Amino acid sequence: MRIEIVFAGIGGQGIRLMGDILGKAIVERLNMYSSVITRYTPAVRGGPIHVEVVISDEPIDYIRVVDPSFIIMLHEKPYLEDQEVAEAVEEIMKSMRSLIISDSRLAVKGPGVHVDLSGEAEKIGARINMVALGIAIALLKHKFKVPIEIEDVVRSMKALGKYTENNVKGVKHGYELALHTVLKEFP
Repeated sequence: MRIEIVFAGIGGQGIRLMGDILGKAIVERLNMYSSVITRYTPAVRGGPIHVEVVISDEPIDYIRVVDPSFIIMLHEKPYLEDQEVAEAVEEIMKSMRSLIISDSRLAVKGPGVHVDLSGEAEKIGARINMVALGIAIALLKHKFKVPIEIEDVVRSMKALGKYTENNVKGVKHGYELALHTVLKEFP
């Protein structure tokens, strides 16, 4: 099994943290393999950023994403300004083998599932990246049959010093949101 994920957004949204938490949970909690690569521009805040996460039950021979299983896009800037993200999205649009989940307020409209991630995060006092991470966890567990639990992610947050009640609330909310939106459209 090889699952490839792209998280895309802008600097300051916590995109890198999403990849770090997920990668740590996969390796330390599930005894699987994971690679996490962050790509960004010199613009620290507001510049396009994307994180590639590869998950496998075997050693990973190539650490880059080639055929993404899903993309979660929190802002349109990576699609508009980052050629690698644009190419990944275009490839998905052609094949429709994978999923594109985007924030309906901030990201590109087009094929895929558009969820008001910003609004959902604001509603519960969480950050958008944690809600998106919850969606990723639900997809991994229910669509790709990875035996990951929210508690695995919480332990990784604690290990990385990123545990807060709001972060946990965001992940749990995103997970539930995925069960009622994304997974209904892409069972």
